[in-house]
Amino acid sequence: MNSYISVKKIKSDGQIVNVDGKDCVKVIYPDGYESYCPADDFKRHYFKLEKDNKISQSDVDRFAGFFEYHELDERTVVGMATAVNKFKVIEASACVKPETYDLKIGMDICRDRIKNKFWAFLGFLLACADYGMECDE
Repeated sequence: MNSYISVKKIKSDGQIVNVDGKDCVKVIYPDGYESYCPADDFKRHYFKLEKDNKISQSDVDRFAGFFEYHELDERTVVGMATAVNKFKVIEASACVKPETYDLKIGMDICRDRIKNKFWAFLGFLLACADYGMECDE
């Protein structure tokens, strides 16, 4: 038995409804097929996009989740973001001379670099959902 990864883009209003005594969310697939997904699975597997067919700054900000920073020495800061899916991205920023070091600037550089990676990650997921992952084996 093989393992598979799936990426789907669906439509939903995100509202929880009761179906046969279970909390569910109605989902509509690109071909128009409608079904109900258990609410917990919906929350875990679907990330709401602000706009229909593109990644927005708001999407990146929400996906990036929690940021934390650590000063390694008198001229280096490391930033780490834990995304909503628990994936961690780490970046560092350093300056040449300790006397020109500014912690806030270093933190901003780390945050921007991390968010740029999340732009790429989310764009990749959207492309998979839009175009699929069919390949010749």
